[in-house]
Amino acid sequence: MHPNDLVIAAEWGWPDYLEYLYGRRSLSLINNFPTVEDTLKEVHDTGGRAYISDPNAYSDNHVAWLQSQSGITRDDLNRLADRPAFSCYGRTVFSVRTSR
Repeated sequence: MHPNDLVIAAEWGWPDYLEYLYGRRSLSLINNFPTVEDTLKEVHDTGGRAYISDPNAYSDNHVAWLQSQSGITRDDLNRLADRPAFSCYGRTVFSVRTSR
C-alpha cells in the first residue's frame, strides 16, 4: 500500500491501527457508509487506491450484525470489491471498484 491508499473496513479493531502503526488511512463502513462514494472519489483524485477484505470471508453472524448496526449487506460489500489485490496475514484483500 501507498500513503494515498485507503482500507475500507466492515469491522472494528485492526483497521484502527493502520494509521497509527503504518500511516495508512482506513474508513469504517459501520459509521461512514453514506460517505463512502465521496471518500473513494477523494482517494482516486489523489492518485490512491482503495482496498477491502474479501466480503465472502465474513461469517454470516458478522454480516447479520453488520446489517443490524448499519444496514450494510454482503451484497453491498460485494459491490465494492473488484478483484483480489493481495493477501495479508491469511486474508485476501480486494481492490475496490472506482464506482458502484
